[in-house]
This record gives sequence, structure tokens and C-alpha cells, in this order.
Amino acid sequence: MLEQVGWTRRERERGTRRDVYVVDDDAWRRALLAGDHTYAAIEAAFTAAAAAAPPGARDRLAVSVAFLEFVREELAAMAQRWDDRKRDLGL
Repeated sequence: MLEQVGWTRRERERGTRRDVYVVDDDAWRRALLAGDHTYAAIEAAFTAAAAAAPPGARDRLAVSVAFLEFVREELAAMAQRWDDRKRDLGL
């Protein structure tokens, strides 16, 4: 499961036939930003649905789209703050 979500990858141990699992240094950052693609797809679907929705549903979809935009902006800002902190820590 961790391999499927991109948190680990399988590599062959040198000189053997054994596989080992490797966690990248930035696995958490990548996992955080992977949600951005999911949110963007949902946002696009909600935007398209709003065009054909009745007024009450259109309003609820608009709030959902605004929330997803906010979340995506915050995820990007959080990733940038983490990059800055890593640099400050010399990591």
C-alpha cells in the first residue's frame, strides 16, 4: 500500500536477488502534495457540476470549490515553508 501511494519504492539490494523498500527523504512532502492532484480533480468536477445544478446546489458546490482552492493554496504554502525550514536546518 505504501508503494502504491508513493511513500516507498522497491529496489533490488545490490549483489543479491532480494528486494528492499526505500523511503525517500521527502516522502512526507510528496505525500502532502499528492493530495493537490486529488483536490484539483474534485474541484474541476464540482465546477462542471455547478454549471448544470439548481441554485441551492450551485451555491453549495461553489463553497466546496472555494474550500478546495483554499486547501490547495495552503498545501503549496506549507510545502514551501517546509522547504525553507529544511534549508534553515541544513537538511
